[in-house]
Amino acid sequence: MENHSTIATQSISKCLEQAWKNVTKNIWLFAGFTVLYFTVSSVVGLIPVIGSLSNFFSFIFSASIFAAASVSDQGAELGFNHFFSWSPKFGRLFLGNLVLMLLAIAILIPLALLLIALLGMSFFSSLASGGDPSDLLPFITMSNVLAIVGLVFVFVILLSIVFFAYPFIIQYTELSISDSLKYSFKIGRNNIGQIIIFAFLAMGLSILGLLFLGIGLAVAIPLIMLTQYYFLHNIIIADSAEKEWDFLNQQPE
Repeated sequence: MENHSTIATQSISKCLEQAWKNVTKNIWLFAGFTVLYFTVSSVVGLIPVIGSLSNFFSFIFSASIFAAASVSDQGAELGFNHFFSWSPKFGRLFLGNLVLMLLAIAILIPLALLLIALLGMSFFSSLASGGDPSDLLPFITMSNVLAIVGLVFVFVILLSIVFFAYPFIIQYTELSISDSLKYSFKIGRNNIGQIIIFAFLAMGLSILGLLFLGIGLAVAIPLIMLTQYYFLHNIIIADSAEKEWDFLNQQPE
């Protein structure tokens, strides 16, 4: 993995420009697929047991948007079937998503324990000062709130560093799960500034989408995903030039 490039040569703003062109050119397909996916997901989520299991297939949306972007970039006329051109890699994507979920939980557990410890110490400190055990307000102080926000922020940044490129790598390379994680970590570590910009951009676009009665999310969400696609595409393509894999055909050389 040492020879893999990890520095993006295009800025997030440039990637957003590319994403905008692609989304607006195929706006009804991207918006339609987004509405369909989240409608089906919402309905399935209401079904007992099955709704919980649907989290194991959450990779479908990003894989579909990435696949459609790849087809469109190759000059083909985009069709609804192209959103599912990733299906031959279903097993690999499913396994990759499962590993992602387990790792996220493994990272979340220490965070939850830290939060519990923080609140516990503050609670007992409040009791020692003569506070009422039935009243939670004395130890919900500004310092505690800031500490919690800080921990959550660190958690989000950590996940972003490790996993930002991971789904894309799983979909478009033949690297092993462990090598995909290592490569994703290097990309996140070496592009942390751009990833933070992307996070703020994603929040801004989501807010704009919500302002349009929520309908704008059907455009905002694909736009966010395609911005991520072009940012990572730029990095992976640099590696494909080293003849380690054929990016477009998704086959190792």
